[in-house]
Amino acid sequence: MKTLVLISIAILFAGCGGDELDQSQKDSLKKLQIADSIASAKADKDKIANDRKHKGKDTSAIDNANTVNIQENTAQAVDMPNDVEAEQMAHILIKAQSVDPDNVEFIDANAKMAKYADSSFVFVGYVKMPNEYSMKVTKEYNVGIKWNGGEWNDDKSWTVKFCNLNNLSN
Repeated sequence: MKTLVLISIAILFAGCGGDELDQSQKDSLKKLQIADSIASAKADKDKIANDRKHKGKDTSAIDNANTVNIQENTAQAVDMPNDVEAEQMAHILIKAQSVDPDNVEFIDANAKMAKYADSSFVFVGYVKMPNEYSMKVTKEYNVGIKWNGGEWNDDKSWTVKFCNLNNLSN
């Protein structure tokens, strides 16, 4: 499952900026790969421990070695999200307010972002989204989010300060 997510994110990153991933995108992908390998290592450890438990063998040496390895990888895996990751979370919040999240189109030309020392981000821009009559309308969005630590793609790692959608007047 996580491998599918990693592939999807790599494709998303490549589609956002051309054929090459930039360094921040490579770093994000590496973090996800580390998290995936940690999850795999935990699953393998549990399977080995369970197999040996039933055969009456001691697994304490394997447990200690895997614990040290997992702790080292975990320390590397949690860094402050970059601008692209924070923007993806903001887009998820906007899409959640749409009647048809799959048909939301962000207009990148006028989008603005501010990043603050307390791990807060503010995003302002325009989005085309279907209204209750399935007609696409353009709205202005303002999103303020604060990262609390943890994995950037976990919604529990963020606090929503504000999330506003405003109709544009003609």
